[in-house]
Amino acid sequence: VMVDSGATSHMKRDTTGLTNVRRHCGHVYVANGEKLEVRYIGDWLMDIKHSDGTVKDVMFKDVIVVPNLSRDLLSMAKIDKAGGKIVIREGKGTIQKGDTCLPMRKVDNMYMLDYYRKSREEANVVNSPELWHQRFGHTNYEYLRQMGYKS
Repeated sequence: VMVDSGATSHMKRDTTGLTNVRRHCGHVYVANGEKLEVRYIGDWLMDIKHSDGTVKDVMFKDVIVVPNLSRDLLSMAKIDKAGGKIVIREGKGTIQKGDTCLPMRKVDNMYMLDYYRKSREEANVVNSPELWHQRFGHTNYEYLRQMGYKS
C-alpha cells in the first residue's frame, strides 16, 4: 500500500480486510483532478512485518472506500494526526508509534508499506471479553481470566 503525503484520508478500492464497515457518501478529488465517489468507511486491519521481524496486527481507522481509485493509500496526515511519526531518510522510511515501527520501502519515488492480506472472515473476528462471556454460558470474567483470556 502506498503511503501518500498528499492523501487527506486513508483510502481503499474495496472493503476487503475492513471491519466495522458502514455506508458513507461523499467524494474525493485525486491528483489528476478527477472527482471519485466514496461508498463506505471502515477500519483496516492488516498484518504487517515490523522492523524487528515480528508480524503483528495494525489497525488504521476510518478508511474510506473509493472503488475507482487506482491504488490503496495511507495518508501521512492521518497517521500524524493519530500520533504516528513518519521518518524518511536515505531512501528508507518508517512509521512509528509507541513500540510499533513499520518499515517502508521506496519504489519509483513512492514509499510503500508491505502487509499480508487478511480475508474478510479473519478481519471480522470479534475477540472481546463480552463475546467469550456469552460463549461460555455467561460465566464470570474471573473464570475467563483463569482460562487464559486476555482482553
